[in-house]
Amino acid sequence: MMLLIGNYKTFIEKYNKEVFSIVYIFLLIHFFWGTTMIQIHLPRCYTWICLVVLLGYIIGKILVEPNRKYLIIMATIVAPFIISGLLSGYHELMYVGLLIAAAKDIPIDRILKDYLMVCIPFLLITILGSQIGIVENLIYPSLYRGNRIAYGFLSPTDFCAHVLFIILVLFSVIKKKNYWKMALISVLIAAFLYFRCDGRTTVASLLIFLTGIAICYIIKKWVGLNKRIEWLLVDICESFIVIASFVLGWLYQLNNKYIIGLNDVLSDRLKYIAQTMSTYNIKLWGQYIEEHGNGGSIIAKDNYFFIDNSFVRCMYEYGAIVFVLVIVLIFMAQKKMLDNEKYIMCLAFFIVTIASFAEHHLLEIAYNPFIFSVFACMSNNDKVIMEEKRIC
Repeated sequence: MMLLIGNYKTFIEKYNKEVFSIVYIFLLIHFFWGTTMIQIHLPRCYTWICLVVLLGYIIGKILVEPNRKYLIIMATIVAPFIISGLLSGYHELMYVGLLIAAAKDIPIDRILKDYLMVCIPFLLITILGSQIGIVENLIYPSLYRGNRIAYGFLSPTDFCAHVLFIILVLFSVIKKKNYWKMALISVLIAAFLYFRCDGRTTVASLLIFLTGIAICYIIKKWVGLNKRIEWLLVDICESFIVIASFVLGWLYQLNNKYIIGLNDVLSDRLKYIAQTMSTYNIKLWGQYIEEHGNGGSIIAKDNYFFIDNSFVRCMYEYGAIVFVLVIVLIFMAQKKMLDNEKYIMCLAFFIVTIASFAEHHLLEIAYNPFIFSVFACMSNNDKVIMEEKRIC
């Protein structure tokens, strides 16, 4: 028995990064296909096998380096995500929590590159399939917004969100000398998404992101960057976004004419936030809320109800405990990015939180790899990683 445990510890220690990458890629493939019109039915045991492997992998990491801090991480992060996932019925939460904990000591650049290795080819395959007729290409007619093309995904919004996250991740891993080329490409992509998909949230997020890069460049060149001030500004802005998510919903219930006008601009998002707040109570471990979105069909639903705001979704569907935990993890991850001078990556994650006001992808594996960065290491250098283990 001791020999078997010893061999297992050696295996995990030797193939730590590879095991994480394999499990992450398998889960990413599964959840990515779930956002498309490609009908691939994987065995029901597929994700449960990944769950067992993840648990075994984390146990192996504990055996390799018995660490009280890591055990606390397990108790305070993994347990709430698993409990909430089981009690609320949103099982993807379990995998999110496990991946956050399992990413300890894994270079963040490796995680982001694994994401790109899966999502870019699959995105292109889906687009190609939709154009040659292999994959159903939904076209949503709109009286005021023109035709909105989904390019093989469940909705144009999902397609645009994938493009946004891919661009944010690309900026986080490419060399600085390529930023301006990538910025030009991003502007062209933003124009395409606006006119072909009416992806207003994605376009606004991309433009804010590119503006942020330019501002960071100017400040760094002429003034110098201050990590503490930047982290404080990021925290204040994100806190404002989170608080506004609930306050605007509350004001909508009061029939505030200005908020109702804003709701029209935001395509009724505030209306459904208010409906959520007036219909459901906040619970510690979340609850299942039946939603009726328009994704997957061009036929509009008479009983449409969907929570686009990630923070409201997190509070009401995943529960107050997971909500607080997620906010803390976001702040921790961004502080770590700034401490390690990952300024563009921090800005990219900040843009994700802005977009999360109008979209629900904050905790979805198919979209957001930045959520796994909080305990990941910010260097690909093995020697540096060994030094970082004390703080990861």
